[in-house]
Amino acid sequence: MNIGQGPWFLDDKLMFSVTTHNVTTGASASATGNVAFEVYDHEGAFIEGGNMSDYGSGLYVRTIDLTFLNDYQVGFSYVIVVAATVAGITSRVSAGFRISEAQLPADVRQINSATVLGDGDTIPWGPATVLVRRGLIVLTDG
Repeated sequence: MNIGQGPWFLDDKLMFSVTTHNVTTGASASATGNVAFEVYDHEGAFIEGGNMSDYGSGLYVRTIDLTFLNDYQVGFSYVIVVAATVAGITSRVSAGFRISEAQLPADVRQINSATVLGDGDTIPWGPATVLVRRGLIVLTDG
């Protein structure tokens, strides 16, 4: 299972994929029926689930929206579980990810295009780190 490389942030789109195989031959093979996925949080609570898109030759892909409205939260870990049946044998695979806190460098010298008075070296007038926490923007020094 491939979930790409993080870090992942709130409001990202996370694409993940699996390739199904025939366990007898090892060759890529399409699943019988749908390939289903489920996402659980760090406490085991169900977040969302559904079916993956069939891209052919045993490749299945899905994209999920890591939004607060979909019950994803900054600082929490999640696991994606995918189940598929090939040649009468059902297999499951899983992978985890964590939603990180966004940290963006900032040099706050203007607000709404107006120059801010101050020494230019300390908050709120100088270099800062912008943190996004639960949809709020918070400035911290350096």
